Amino acid sequence: MNILIVDDDELSRELLAIAVKRCGHSYQMFENAYEAANHLASADLLLMDWEMPDKSGVDFVKEARSHGVKIPIIIITVKDSYQDMHEAMCAGANQFVSKPINVNELIARINLAEKELTE
Repeated sequence: MNILIVDDDELSRELLAIAVKRCGHSYQMFENAYEAANHLASADLLLMDWEMPDKSGVDFVKEARSHGVKIPIIIITVKDSYQDMHEAMCAGANQFVSKPINVNELIARINLAEKELTE
């Protein structure tokens, strides 16, 4: 799978990349939504930070879904309430992972997204 990693924090991007590498997938990293938008057509999965300076991850997900983007999307965020999870899912996210990131949990979620793509 080709996975897009979108997070304005470099350390977070690197940690996400470690999880993706452990799954054996290729990836591209972006520090903002605008850069990532041009690469959605070639992606199989999107790992998207919620709180971004240019556009929130949730707004980006809504926009992507309104343009017909069907790939699995995992929102990554420091937000962890039920309401936040509900908002992300209503926007079109498939999964929700809270920071600090547990690499093993993220790997499991990436594997689940891959399984859903092949079914």
